[in-house]
Amino acid sequence: MERRQFLAAAPAGLLAAGGIAQSATASPRSNHGSRSVSGDAPDALNALYRWALGYDSADVGLMRSAFTRDARFIFRPVGGVGQPTIFEGIDAVMKLFTDSLAAQTDKRRHVTTNPLVERVTQQAVKVTSYLTLIIIENGVLRVQATGVYRDLVIARTDGDWRIKERDLTLDLPS
Repeated sequence: MERRQFLAAAPAGLLAAGGIAQSATASPRSNHGSRSVSGDAPDALNALYRWALGYDSADVGLMRSAFTRDARFIFRPVGGVGQPTIFEGIDAVMKLFTDSLAAQTDKRRHVTTNPLVERVTQQAVKVTSYLTLIIIENGVLRVQATGVYRDLVIARTDGDWRIKERDLTLDLPS
């Protein structure tokens, strides 16, 4: 296959695979052994996407369904320097989000990209991804913020995956 054909085919191959590296072994640096994440990665990522869709459509039930009852949200200052603000438990986490929704006048799109999914245990994965927060207000679309999410996503006994811990570091103040 020519280089040009390979480069053109690569994005389609990633889309067909869900955009996730389908390696049968974990990275040697991850120290999590050789457990594949390929089967669980789409379900774990759906928890992240469920939250984003829930927030952006003001669907509080959908947003809440993305988290465990003992959820934790860690909001780190710009660049990760300084003390983080931590919200413990689903009620505190949801209050943060519903208060934010009530105060906003714009339409938001939380875009989560470049997910790296790493096995932690048989029932848990760590997902590191980028946030691009786009807002639309008064006919103007702009990027409000970018950052890095570090999520711990766990499988419940019913097979549903939920966010147990969401750790967000913004790149610049919004």
